[in-house]
Amino acid sequence: MRKLLIGVIILAVLLVAADRISAAVAENQISDRLTSAYGLAGKPGVTIAGFPFLTQVVTGDYQQIDVSANQVSAGGAVLHDLNVRLTGVHATVGQVLGSGSSMVTADHAAGSAMIGFRTVDHRLPGGFRRTRTGRTSACPAA
Repeated sequence: MRKLLIGVIILAVLLVAADRISAAVAENQISDRLTSAYGLAGKPGVTIAGFPFLTQVVTGDYQQIDVSANQVSAGGAVLHDLNVRLTGVHATVGQVLGSGSSMVTADHAAGSAMIGFRTVDHRLPGGFRRTRTGRTSACPAA
């Protein structure tokens, strides 16, 4: 009975280790794909939440994936400290490992980033200006 208990404990430790290693490999793979797809200067951080990871892989449904990047160019603007949280992500094993199509869907996405005041100034529609307090106001008609 003691040998059986030791065997079960060793098997459980090996399964947890395999789960965490698989999650780390998938996070690295996603980071590499994002770097090449968006021409990023540095690799973004990717974290796949939820345990166990391997059951998420089998079902193709991931609870939450967080992505962070220091600097990203988008539409002629530079975004700093970009953080994106994707929940309810649906992706096949091939998509996670980089061999499937690139279309991955999420039920919900939320993000934040910082942009410089000069970028804001250049993108404000005509008739609007940024005040010294950082607020935007409409300019009076001349």
